Amino acid sequence: MHHFNADADEQAGTEGVLGSGRVEVLRIYCEMISPERLRGPDLRAFFKEFRSSLVVGGRRWGGRVELVLKVELPGAEGVGLDAGLLALLREREALCVDRIWLWGQLADRSRIYLNTGSWPLVFAGWERLVDGLDAAGLSPEGLFFDLEPDFDLLEGLFRGDLRALWSMFRRYGRGDHRGRVDQVAEALGRLRARVGVEVPVLAACFPTGWLGPLGPLVARVSGAPLVGTSGVMIWDEVTAMNYTSFLLPWMGGANAVALWIAARAGGVVARAHVRQASRQGARGSVICGVCGVGVLGDEPCYPSPESMASVLREVAQAGPRALEIFNLMGLIQAGAEVGEVRVDEDRWRRWAWAVSGALSAQG
Repeated sequence: MHHFNADADEQAGTEGVLGSGRVEVLRIYCEMISPERLRGPDLRAFFKEFRSSLVVGGRRWGGRVELVLKVELPGAEGVGLDAGLLALLREREALCVDRIWLWGQLADRSRIYLNTGSWPLVFAGWERLVDGLDAAGLSPEGLFFDLEPDFDLLEGLFRGDLRALWSMFRRYGRGDHRGRVDQVAEALGRLRARVGVEVPVLAACFPTGWLGPLGPLVARVSGAPLVGTSGVMIWDEVTAMNYTSFLLPWMGGANAVALWIAARAGGVVARAHVRQASRQGARGSVICGVCGVGVLGDEPCYPSPESMASVLREVAQAGPRALEIFNLMGLIQAGAEVGEVRVDEDRWRRWAWAVSGALSAQG
């Protein structure tokens, strides 16, 4: 089997440091662009030039750049893997990224996320995905899991329907939550035994560290499989979905006061998350966003790189292992529409400026 994930700097142990206080990785999420489209010459050129445009202290930034790529988990009918995905994995170095994390989602829109109710279906899909990679002579570089409630409940929350909270409690909050997390951990262990324990696993969750003693309750009610009966995280790395753009509509849009408040709130959440992850035995990273719409289609977004720059700086100063951006579509174009992909050089260069400023702000 062809493994393409053994990088020399990781073998030296840079990934094993908890709370190092420096951003080691810039991670970009890709939910709306297909693997085949990512292979296009314009996007390959974007990744190469964007990376070389990250400058700290007058020098090119020396950290890692990684891509988190949404892939559809095969269904029980056994449909083969997308040829574009297989080709992209084989050509990863040509994309000028250090790792491609596979972000598996079920085709069933109602159950695309991993939680303490959906985990048997999700892991069955992952097993079929690994079967397909095995058949192609490939192995994943990293496994990414999106820990959220089922999609119908999530849509209800975004609409402000408080009945969704009660439905979440009924679906996830009752019974032995930590026991269910242990079941998820066992399924994860079986999957890791197949792909190799050296392949890292990353999970994204609602940030709960800033909530203090209420944090475990929120994780339980949202069905997030984070901490089992052992009291430690079941994941190598946990990233907080720090979507401060969702605050902007409540404050009249992206005005100066709203951006200031969103940036400070993002910093508070990021610092609490990094501390919490370290205490519970995992690396802590933070997703900043949203700068481009995802599967919901109507997420409140930062309108420009300049409007999100202060959030990026606050989060970087919190010392996460990875500074993450959701998502790629928003980096390369404004007003993105599903199915339409174009690379706007002026826009991504402004994003490179904003990210460089955040990395430089670490001191």
